[in-house]
Amino acid sequence: MSNILSIPVSELRHRVQQFSSDNYRLVQICCTTKETFALLYSFDRGLEMTHLRIELPIENATVPSISGTYGSAVLYENEIHDLFGISFPGLTLDYKGNFYQLATPTPFAPNKEKTS
Repeated sequence: MSNILSIPVSELRHRVQQFSSDNYRLVQICCTTKETFALLYSFDRGLEMTHLRIELPIENATVPSISGTYGSAVLYENEIHDLFGISFPGLTLDYKGNFYQLATPTPFAPNKEKTS
């Protein structure tokens, strides 16, 4: 069984803390884009998947890091920062745009000034 819950970014840390307390494991974080960014956080417990979906505006996209709760989120959040330009305040290990060596900074961030 799988559930997708659309939440505002302001609820992310609270929901993630609940998942951690309930012994869910972080499976992945992914990002897509069209008119907005869409982030999908996937969690598993006992073969039950639950996903948190967040939509963000393209300009000044910021999401609080969950790396303090799920250490492996460091990899996903640095990758999303490098590829899409989304900022993750509170990241426990921040590569500051140097996680990947890219020919073009933030290649998947449409209609956005390309900066690292």
